[in-house]
Amino acid sequence: MDSEERGKQLILPHAEELQCPTGQDPTPQLLGVEKDGTVSHPSSPHSAQPMRCIIHTGGTGALQPMKDHIWQAIKTAAAARKTKARFESSKYYTIIKSMPEEPDDAAYHVQCHKNFTAISSEVATSLSIPPSKMLRKSRSATSSASFIFPQDCIFCGKKKIQKGKNSKVEMLGSCKTLEAAENIRRAALAIQDHEFLKKIDVDLVANEAKYHHSCKSKYLKKADRINITRVPKCTKIALQETYTYVETNIIEGNRSELLTSIYSRYAELCAEADEMPVTTSQYLSQLLLSKFSDRLELLSPKAKKRGVIVCNSQLIDESVRVTFDYRDSAESAITKTALVLRKHLKEVKPVPTSNDQASSIGLDKGDASPPELVRTFFRILFGGLNLAKHSDEVLHRADSASQDALFMTTNGAIRPRKHIAMGIGVKSMTGSRKLVTMLNRLGHSINYKCAEELEAKIALVQQERDQASPEGTWQNAPMGLAFDNY
Repeated sequence: MDSEERGKQLILPHAEELQCPTGQDPTPQLLGVEKDGTVSHPSSPHSAQPMRCIIHTGGTGALQPMKDHIWQAIKTAAAARKTKARFESSKYYTIIKSMPEEPDDAAYHVQCHKNFTAISSEVATSLSIPPSKMLRKSRSATSSASFIFPQDCIFCGKKKIQKGKNSKVEMLGSCKTLEAAENIRRAALAIQDHEFLKKIDVDLVANEAKYHHSCKSKYLKKADRINITRVPKCTKIALQETYTYVETNIIEGNRSELLTSIYSRYAELCAEADEMPVTTSQYLSQLLLSKFSDRLELLSPKAKKRGVIVCNSQLIDESVRVTFDYRDSAESAITKTALVLRKHLKEVKPVPTSNDQASSIGLDKGDASPPELVRTFFRILFGGLNLAKHSDEVLHRADSASQDALFMTTNGAIRPRKHIAMGIGVKSMTGSRKLVTMLNRLGHSINYKCAEELEAKIALVQQERDQASPEGTWQNAPMGLAFDNY
């Protein structure tokens, strides 16, 4: 059967549905088809009111007159599409909203009718639509010619595949989601597979395209390899730091690491830089291989199914042993702990100091306090696991260290009470800018300028109180005064 005869068979079911009444010319006469589907009929006395496709989705060709059973099918499809979660954001929302109540002088394109009435059987069942009212004909052996795609894989052209003698036979699957269809189309565009693009230039979901999932995965990976240099700009900063880490620690430092560990570090860098990471660790591995070429090696030992190893290509055998030792090492545990503490410290929000709080009592609270989890970490670090036996000295040092951690992790954006008191206190006692600056650079104090600003704010609040005595002193109470003129 040649392509011309096959094309006639594909259109045959719709031609039977759309037969014109006896005595009328079934050949549509078309004039001036516009982008929105409107057309003026040359023999119509109402040529001033052109016919239009009321469900226009980009179809071309002759406009068909509306019939009762076609109109009922369109209304059924419209009711089904209204039940979908994202109906208002879909392309069919405007079409359905502008549909007339009655199909007076309405028409449609055959391809638009196919696209619009392509609803799933699950949706039809939920709306209690009987099978006889479904928009496609029953799928029997006699109607197999109505399918656009043959019943084989659109990638390899086979119905069944088997990778090995002892492996299972892989059956065909269907393209059921618009996301899957869009991923296939994007991959074809990336590969510039023009023949395949012509083949899939239809609605893959509505026409039930078939494929093996392994064939689809292989095709998408081929597109990923081509897109390897097309990394979004939003990931460039974190990716460049990851490249530096891999080159310094793995290639030059002759150390191996799990791919999942590198990806976790990369995701953390993206979070700090407010960037979107690449989708998977496998995609990151392709970026690394593209960057470092033959200097880097990826291993996945069959004997130890614990992940993919990234290592220097010259130290493959030794890297397998070292990598899995590193995964359970103290360094790995400390790294994970540090990342957890860093995340909690980054989530602390500062509370700006108001004029009412700008006093010796209000500033004692600071901008914020470190999380209790960080205090617990330093308590265990300084005093051991038994928290009940911790002395006051351990508690004081743990509180001081946790405030230092908060101040340094936020790069001074949050000023705990210790650092405010240290800066103002040292400035008042010594008046030395160098000493305050030195403490600030070591992470123990606010800077000299910030101390001056806080002192000025305290003075203004004190002036508004119209009292010479500092806040916290007793007033109108008896007191004794002693002095020595020595």
